[in-house]
Amino acid sequence: MEINTEILKGFIGTYTKGDSKGIYNFSFNANLGEVNNINIAGELGNPTYIAISSNKKYLYSVMKDGDMGGVAAYLINKDDLSLSLLNYKLFPGSSPCHLITNKDDSYLFSANYHTGEINCYPLNEDGSLCDPSSRVFHEGTGPNKDRQEKAHAHFVGLTPNEEKLLAIDLGIDKMVVYDYKDGNLVEDSSLTVKFEGGSGPRHMTFHPNKNFAFLLSELTSEVFVLKYNPSNNVFEIIQKISALPENFNGKSKASAIHISSDGRFLYTSNRGYDSIAVFAVDSETSLLSLVEITETKGKYPRDFVIDPTGNYVIVPHEGSDNMTMFSRDKNTGKMTKLDQEYTVPSGVCIKFL
Repeated sequence: MEINTEILKGFIGTYTKGDSKGIYNFSFNANLGEVNNINIAGELGNPTYIAISSNKKYLYSVMKDGDMGGVAAYLINKDDLSLSLLNYKLFPGSSPCHLITNKDDSYLFSANYHTGEINCYPLNEDGSLCDPSSRVFHEGTGPNKDRQEKAHAHFVGLTPNEEKLLAIDLGIDKMVVYDYKDGNLVEDSSLTVKFEGGSGPRHMTFHPNKNFAFLLSELTSEVFVLKYNPSNNVFEIIQKISALPENFNGKSKASAIHISSDGRFLYTSNRGYDSIAVFAVDSETSLLSLVEITETKGKYPRDFVIDPTGNYVIVPHEGSDNMTMFSRDKNTGKMTKLDQEYTVPSGVCIKFL
């Protein structure tokens, strides 16, 4: 068997309310399952979510600066993984919570939980940000009086054909669908997906076959399976399944959702019942069955990552400043805690380069 000695590299976004100074870089030995050289890559206020451009040259991050919030663009220095600031765009108020780029790196899209806002930023050839070409604000409420008193946009994504922008809003229990031709966001209300009241949809991911998607609800800690028709961009909810144990009666909030590259297993994280739920994905219907729920051995896991080899799951924790490692069985999907543990202050989001 050929031994993979390649050293993989990546970045970690954090909250800077404690000891963190911003965005951290790291290297990962995929053969040994070891993280090494965790260092500060770029100092920034609350870079809680990061995205790497399709061409792997640039990193984009949400940011907070005083009473202003926005997004920042960086050049990735491949030699040492340091980040060189290109520019940033700020607006009064809170920072966004999620962002992505499209495949040709012509646009960056962001979602702002606090303002219920979706922004579209054209990108220059050098990776820098232009002023937003379009800003839209969601309106409405939901039945959860504590968390759904107004719109709370939490995620932006693109359909696999990149014809539509998908904006998931926790506050109004909806996935709002937009056209974005020429950088102008125009809602297509005929494609809106409404979820159960009080569920609080948060994040989603597509199956590699591009015919199904999986959406995670934060407030009810459930996964919704959606059948997707690429010919007309219509979604249909076909299943709902809990990511918590049947007998759990405490407080917990779901956070992140990822699928294995072969499409056989889906993973979601829980905060409160600090854990990752593992689901088997039916090869024909994409319906889910629960495999196990594994404690992450840290407090408040938000995002996590399956490494590019598919052999490991790496989990930073916002509440305990530790990052834990798990091996992953590709045949069963199950996770096994490894001895390796690392210090990452207020870690939130982790991305491989």
